[in-house]
Amino acid sequence: MEQKRILITGASGFIGSRAVDKALELGYETWAGIRPSSSKVYLQDERIRFIDLNYGDKKKLKGQLREFIGKNGRFDYIVHCAGITKAIRKSEFDKVNFEQVRNFADALVETNAVPDLFVFMKGGKLPESIARLPVYHPSPNRGLRSARQGLPDPDASREKRDGCGCRIQETDSHVHLYR
Repeated sequence: MEQKRILITGASGFIGSRAVDKALELGYETWAGIRPSSSKVYLQDERIRFIDLNYGDKKKLKGQLREFIGKNGRFDYIVHCAGITKAIRKSEFDKVNFEQVRNFADALVETNAVPDLFVFMKGGKLPESIARLPVYHPSPNRGLRSARQGLPDPDASREKRDGCGCRIQETDSHVHLYR
């Protein structure tokens, strides 16, 4: 079986770095999406591959995705942990946690780079465009729920879409990737 490729954005953060560890443990080709200025203190494993994506500029982001796909193929899974938890102005918070997520979702669709599963790990409002992706949005105290309306059992629908039977779960302090 071909090795699955996973991108974990915000990989230098607490949840992202643990998701990277688990993806490596499961044998995925693991890509850590981080900014050049981000700390790699928790990302020391030599198997980790790094990528810096420009979520703020959709045109550049689309070019980056096309270049990546041309060299490596698309990501099978994306766990999106990138974002900010604090900002001086609400507009800055919304720019990073809403507008840049929308750019990412749009760019994935417009470059035919939609993964088999997109896990959105941040709270808050989801952009409408993200509904075009196979998204799961972990919700504390409720387990996984689909970002799309009308899917009552996201784990069951996930099994139908993915022949490898991969599941991703979040608890209050851990991210679990299961094969």
